[in-house]
Amino acid sequence: MPVPTSYTETTLADFMHDALGNVAGALGYSSPTSYSEAVNDTLLAYGTDDISTISGQANIIKLRALSKVFAWRKAVGDLSSRYKFSADGGSYERQQMFENAKATLAMLEEAALVYDTNYAVITRKVDHIHDPYQVRNLDERPL
Repeated sequence: MPVPTSYTETTLADFMHDALGNVAGALGYSSPTSYSEAVNDTLLAYGTDDISTISGQANIIKLRALSKVFAWRKAVGDLSSRYKFSADGGSYERQQMFENAKATLAMLEEAALVYDTNYAVITRKVDHIHDPYQVRNLDERPL
């Protein structure tokens, strides 16, 4: 199968559907109409409103990474209503798909951080001039 060199909104929605795998089927998603807002969110995060302007290997990789994040965000949102409950002597643990989807989303968000132009880690030195919990001599000891 050749690597894609461009996408349309429809082919991106198909990719998102495939990225969700069995979760898409469990949620009753059909491609591409189920993903229209997730496609819009992907394009906004990418920084364009015209998918036809995205080409080149590096840009396609970025688009694919972002689209997986928004596909899984949609799935997590739709799975959030699944919860553990007991009724009629039975115990139903429907939250497992939700928990697994959250873990997958976290992994994909971390992988996509490299494409977030607003992401930054800032460090600075912190000096503690006075530590109120450190006893310097017996006269300063709190009562």
